Amino acid sequence: MLEWGVDEARKLLTEVADENVLDAYCKLLLEDGCPETEAADLLGGDEVLSRLMDCGMVQTWSHPRRVVPAPPDHALHGAIIDAERALLDKHRRVLTGHKRLNETSRPQSGTVRGYEDYVELVTEPEEIKRLSNSMMNLAKRNWMTLENLLQVVPMDEASCASPLPAFDGKVRCRSIYESRFLEIPVGLRIIEQATAAGEEARILPHLGMKLKLADEATALLPLTPTGMDGVLVVRSPTILGALREYFEMLWEKATPFGAADSENIAQLTPDQQRVLRLLAIGLLDEAIAHQLGVSVQTVRRHITAMREILDVGASRFAMGAAAVRRGWIS
Repeated sequence: MLEWGVDEARKLLTEVADENVLDAYCKLLLEDGCPETEAADLLGGDEVLSRLMDCGMVQTWSHPRRVVPAPPDHALHGAIIDAERALLDKHRRVLTGHKRLNETSRPQSGTVRGYEDYVELVTEPEEIKRLSNSMMNLAKRNWMTLENLLQVVPMDEASCASPLPAFDGKVRCRSIYESRFLEIPVGLRIIEQATAAGEEARILPHLGMKLKLADEATALLPLTPTGMDGVLVVRSPTILGALREYFEMLWEKATPFGAADSENIAQLTPDQQRVLRLLAIGLLDEAIAHQLGVSVQTVRRHITAMREILDVGASRFAMGAAAVRRGWIS
């Protein structure tokens, strides 16, 4: 029933899934499932079975009652979720330790004058949400954010606030988004709504952290991957200056959203233009196909056609360089 073999599954999941989880998954894949009553014994115990089910690497069928493996490409998503949960748990423990260390070693009154004015630790999720949503009002000249897809709950349009109307002509609003935003419809809509409201958006393949920066006055820095278990509210001019330099460095490296939409690109069909835009920000063929709702073969035909127009070889780097020279990608 399953088209994937165990060797292909191991190649896909190795160094992502824990070894015991991977071994159990491959056993189930080799057996093409097993009766639910035998699953724990086959996979190495109830704990391993529960972990596989929690992250979606295995599923249950009702008629008859069986435990079956998810396809390896779906299992890869589950392994990523499992790894992110483990990482989040470690970050929570580190944060708890730092909080207790801070409580036990807090300077006596007068030892460090006014240090609370420069850095504030916030750990309550509701207060973090309030701060995140209200910080835009602090910006007078510049509003800058880094946005990745690490979320406590599934992302919706409310996950990333759009620029305030008051920003128009008064505050320059810039955001750098992780390229995975473009792989899901809601992520793409968020960017489109923000740019329609006046935001300048750019894309990078990966962002390791979130960031909100209002002028050189205040920054919100996450202490965990999602940013919802602890943040630092930073007002130190020295740190804020460094954060601004970091943002500007990433801004220079990032690809403008919609950069391929220019008059010079008219040689390409609309479908080829969309493929080039997504290719330029680092998406792989499979992700481009998913985003555009076409087959991987169709995407590759478009890429081949663009190579012929650009008169370059098989190298994507060469194709990207040629597109830059023609002004198709800035």
